[in-house]
Amino acid sequence: MAGQTQAAAPHVSTAQDAPQEENACHPHDSHLPHGLPLPDKAEGVDVEGNPRSQCPSECTQPVLPIHGPPGQSSPRPGGARATLLSAFGAHATPRPFVLFGPAHLGAMALTVLTAVGLVWLVRRHPRTAMGVRFGLAGLLLALTVATVVRERLAGRPWSDLAPLHLCDMAIFVGLFSLLTLSPLACEVLYFWAGAGTFLAIITPDMPVGFPDPHFLSYFALHGAVVVTAVLLVWGLDRPPRPGAVWRVFLLTNAYAALVGGVNLVFGTNFLYLCARPAAPTPLDWFGPWPVYILVTEGVALGLFTLLSLPFRRAGRSS
Repeated sequence: MAGQTQAAAPHVSTAQDAPQEENACHPHDSHLPHGLPLPDKAEGVDVEGNPRSQCPSECTQPVLPIHGPPGQSSPRPGGARATLLSAFGAHATPRPFVLFGPAHLGAMALTVLTAVGLVWLVRRHPRTAMGVRFGLAGLLLALTVATVVRERLAGRPWSDLAPLHLCDMAIFVGLFSLLTLSPLACEVLYFWAGAGTFLAIITPDMPVGFPDPHFLSYFALHGAVVVTAVLLVWGLDRPPRPGAVWRVFLLTNAYAALVGGVNLVFGTNFLYLCARPAAPTPLDWFGPWPVYILVTEGVALGLFTLLSLPFRRAGRSS
């Protein structure tokens, strides 16, 4: 009878048993009764109501972060969601991002080479233009969907995934430009990609390095937007028209005003109108809030003007 009672008692794993528990949902599940799932509604406590951070002193297993806001970590889910997260690489131990390190330089070089290669292709072989346009549009859409799915599986709220940052909105402007070749859309994309997205590739707000999925999706999407802008302007002959600088500048400010209203209502920080990014960016050089916003206005207008110079000279030459 004593043996039966002992057999019926729940087995409590120890830290030494943890490496053998291949199906544990979380590195610190070894401190929970075997077979009990982690509670979904109280992520910060165990089944007895104790904070998960208060693990036995002999515990040496780290909590692996799920990609979301830097500095936050979450327990690993189980079941199908864990399988999907593993497929997206969300549980790999992230490497820190190194500005102008080999992976960063490689991503920038790949973006430039792809843009130059596609421009050469469509100019040398005009019949490929339609296929390149729709293929690039499909790539933008697929990358966007994959990024949203991965971030949602990692626990990011919908409010953080709204495509209101300039680089995010440039994706949809790029899709519309590729499908319609609208002159206005091509102008907006050219200036946004040149003055915004390309700078975001050079000085990214990126906490993790290669081969983390966040790194891959960030540079793939930003790079695809830049490639799209270059292709439309130099490969498909959709350059900015006269007056494009002020036209796009005013549209950008109108868009920023709308996004500012969203930030005010929902407490968000889209376009970094309320605070600068956590990672080092050129905005750090522009002073405190709201000075950096005013400086950014002047810098944007200057960059728009510089980006328009090749076409002004071409117009005078013709």
